[in-house]
Amino acid sequence: MSTDEEILDVPTPGAIKLAHKRLNELFERFGPRLQSDVQQELFRGVQAILDDVWKLMPDAGGFFSVGDAAKLLLVSRPHVLKLIEQGKLELHHKTETDLFVSEASLRGYQANQEAAVQAYRASAADEE
Repeated sequence: MSTDEEILDVPTPGAIKLAHKRLNELFERFGPRLQSDVQQELFRGVQAILDDVWKLMPDAGGFFSVGDAAKLLLVSRPHVLKLIEQGKLELHHKTETDLFVSEASLRGYQANQEAAVQAYRASAADEE
């Protein structure tokens, strides 16, 4: 790529993490075949590229995939999709195949759920 206009898709955070993992695997596998100074220079160069791509991410760290949101909420992926449709979780962005929930709406939903649990426990304790 020679210009910024050629950048079409911004990768997801998971793709960046996977790229870092694959980079480490490649250097573990092929590193011993390279001279030490070449290996270090190559590693630093690729690492810098991945770090630059990470910086291009929209609000990197400010969103969760539907799957990760489901894990955090201890619910199913379809339930998270339903919460998005109901407006209880805010859609941060979507790619061709994935939806991402804003971290703020996820944390807010968690806080509301916890408050409801605490209110229920308090009312149940009053009845005893």
